[in-house]
Amino acid sequence: MKLGIDCEILKNRNTGVENYTKELIRSVRDLNPILIYDEKYKESFKPYKNYSKYKIPSRLKFPGSRTLYNLISPPKLPDIDIIHLPTVHSPFFSKPKKFKIALTVHDLTPLVRPEWHNVQRNLFFRIFLGHLFRIADHIICVSNTTLYDLIHYFPYTKNKSQVVHSGVSDQFRKQKQDQEILAKYKIFNPYILYVGTLEPRKNLIRTIKAYQRSGIKEKLVIVGPRGWKDNPIIKEIKAMGNKVILTGFVDQSDLPQLYSSAKLFIYPSLYEGFGFPVIEAMKCGTPVITSDISSTKEIAQGAALLVDPYKTDSISRAMKKLISDENLQKELSKKGLDHSKKYNWTDYGNKMEKIYKDLLK
Repeated sequence: MKLGIDCEILKNRNTGVENYTKELIRSVRDLNPILIYDEKYKESFKPYKNYSKYKIPSRLKFPGSRTLYNLISPPKLPDIDIIHLPTVHSPFFSKPKKFKIALTVHDLTPLVRPEWHNVQRNLFFRIFLGHLFRIADHIICVSNTTLYDLIHYFPYTKNKSQVVHSGVSDQFRKQKQDQEILAKYKIFNPYILYVGTLEPRKNLIRTIKAYQRSGIKEKLVIVGPRGWKDNPIIKEIKAMGNKVILTGFVDQSDLPQLYSSAKLFIYPSLYEGFGFPVIEAMKCGTPVITSDISSTKEIAQGAALLVDPYKTDSISRAMKKLISDENLQKELSKKGLDHSKKYNWTDYGNKMEKIYKDLLK
């Protein structure tokens, strides 16, 4: 079996989809995959010196240029039996004759809630996505939530789609408090934690208002890069003064320490395809508050305190309850540690290998 993995997404940004792709590569390394990448981001591939690689000329000249170039003139690809596309971007648009396509779908938010995305992304999803789903031989959804949305919008995908829950890296594990790492981000007091991009669907404005309403003394630490339509979020953060600490993007190696040292993790997102931070926090033994909708409810499965993300009071009550109840903290910490073990990349790699083999039968 000759497996190729499209690695255009790897740009050293440590987003959820980028980390998924890195772990996918590691989980199927025994299959000796060929990593197909854009020469513009060759620096991202230094950690993969022991892998076979295939470089294609850069087509990332301006936003959307890769899609346009590939539509007009698809790049030459290596001799492979299967290509795995780890996100809904493809280096080709016509149905390949020489190899099969496995495609991972993380979420369909541009269709479910188009107001959360820019015009370019919404257009891409509406114009090209249906065609990509038609030419894919097998579609992997990271959650039942994503599978439901996929079949709802594209019914013809039903017989070639399945759920394979993502794993979460083993780097996330309980750590003793390290004051040096915390000081690096100006964290000196007990705190509650949020991790994720600053964007509307993450529900940060309600989270901050709920935090303020709860009256708890611990600071709120917000970790993550700025995102689309984040100005109202930044305004809300500034209005809180020194009660809220905004770290910006943090080193991936520091995240387990930030999770482990937090009193609780808060993630009342309005929609997720999977919700990596929920399981990352659980793996670090941190009690979790998350939404009772979409995939966060699905992956939490009784190991977190669930809230109605559309109701500020629901979020506020949960914060106050968990921060003041040490027994509940211990209970959720233990449940989270046990529950998070099922999200591992070894199992994921084994499932993917079976899918690849089945595609070639």
